[in-house]
Amino acid sequence: MTYALRHRPGARAPGTGDITVALGFFILALATRYVSFHRSVIDWDESLYFLMAEAWRAGHLPYTTICDNKPIGIYVIFATFQSLFGDSVGSMRLAAVTAVSATAFGLYRLYLAIMAAGGEPPDGGNLRARLPAVVAGVLYLLASTRDGGMAANTELFIAPLICGGLLFALSSRKGPAPVFVSGLLFGLAFIVKYVAIFEFAAPLLALTMLRTRAPATPGPTRAIGLFAAGAAIPLAACFALYACAGRAAIFVSASLVANTRRLDMPFSVDLAHRAFHDHAVAFLLPYCAFVLLLVPLIRGIAAAQDAEARRRDGVIAAVLLLWVAGALVGTASAKSFYPHYFLQPLPALCLTAVWIAGRALPFRGVTGFAMTLALLVQPVSGAHDAIAETWDPIRLDQPGIGWLRDEPARIAADLRPALAGLSGTPLYVVDYQPILYSLTAVPAPTRFAFPSFIIGRFLSRVVAIDAPAEFAEIAAKRPHFIIRDRVRHPSAERDNLEVYVALAALLDTQYRIWKTYPTAVVYRRRDDP
Repeated sequence: MTYALRHRPGARAPGTGDITVALGFFILALATRYVSFHRSVIDWDESLYFLMAEAWRAGHLPYTTICDNKPIGIYVIFATFQSLFGDSVGSMRLAAVTAVSATAFGLYRLYLAIMAAGGEPPDGGNLRARLPAVVAGVLYLLASTRDGGMAANTELFIAPLICGGLLFALSSRKGPAPVFVSGLLFGLAFIVKYVAIFEFAAPLLALTMLRTRAPATPGPTRAIGLFAAGAAIPLAACFALYACAGRAAIFVSASLVANTRRLDMPFSVDLAHRAFHDHAVAFLLPYCAFVLLLVPLIRGIAAAQDAEARRRDGVIAAVLLLWVAGALVGTASAKSFYPHYFLQPLPALCLTAVWIAGRALPFRGVTGFAMTLALLVQPVSGAHDAIAETWDPIRLDQPGIGWLRDEPARIAADLRPALAGLSGTPLYVVDYQPILYSLTAVPAPTRFAFPSFIIGRFLSRVVAIDAPAEFAEIAAKRPHFIIRDRVRHPSAERDNLEVYVALAALLDTQYRIWKTYPTAVVYRRRDDP
């Protein structure tokens, strides 16, 4: 049953106080992620997005000269930041800082909007009254440093779009425009990471259940239509872009069809249990709050006709429940349970934790301080560990490229003078860091620059290539340098061993060790001077 809220004036429009809060979030995000600016790579995925964006800015549409199976939106973001702040890893780090600070501000505004929708708009001029909203943003900023969150992963970039989409969904009383914008933002999130689709249920519930009696509020049917129209635009624009370039087939094959092959991956109950258990332990209070959403939900369903506050809480709890549940389904849908997949439910969990805490006790005085401390103690500890882990490979006393002071930057600094003046194929990164192609400013010898597309059994099937044949084509180009991971041991379960057998034969007959590093070995052609 649709629950029509009485129209009450909510929090004031963003003003000086909100600007101060947004700036504070950005400064905290920059402070917690500053060490990442010295790292050329934290995650292979971010390196691939960076290479795809570089190729696009050079005039090559994504998937044409470098292959991936992610949606196009992440390359749009990376290419934008490269254009604005330079073709350097720093632009990628700044993009991540901007995304997480925008998400924190989105959670801050969402909390205020939820309180307004529940009939309790806060005092717009009193920042102390907005403490729980600020805590929600800080909680996310700290929590998102864990689980690979220091890297510029896609989960960080869908979060502000989803928060913004929900915020506009809660503004439907202002007319049809916010509903359309809500759908548009969710559509943008979808083309950054397809599993964002599982979070679409939350705004749809908000649009159809959290309605006001204001005359401009669209009815449920019209609201769903406007949302769907907005959500369809980004994907339609992608099709149009490739169709106009005559490359629609490669977009469908690389970005859409390739992802359906992930369905062949078996679901491991044991792996899922361990992954979710570890995440729940690391974020104990937010997960407890998720379970406790059932209390206001059940009370709202069972409320008597005059129990308005209970019904309000019940509908809000249902929206939050759907948001968290949808994000968790998105996390599990790929079935591989990499740590950074668990960044997806963090915004919903953080907001839920603060909302549940605020329903239990007021955020005032000693009680407010104790609740804030309880909510932040685990994330602070986790952020400390994440910062230390990110800092560990950094060596400020070794050669690097600009700010970069990790081992790939050192290898690139050694390679760049050696590559000068060479003709033919400069280098091939077998199973090491693909960011080296960018750091040395040379093209990859294959569309499949992401190492796992060739060495990995599963991903080579996802992109539908004959990995040994692709490696043979690369070997025939006779790269001057070949870079291998020194500590990685091939596995029959995980890797294409035929590729490694061919690699060993190639290195034994045509290459010699040029330089050795703690985690990498660089080989050079024997016939090079």
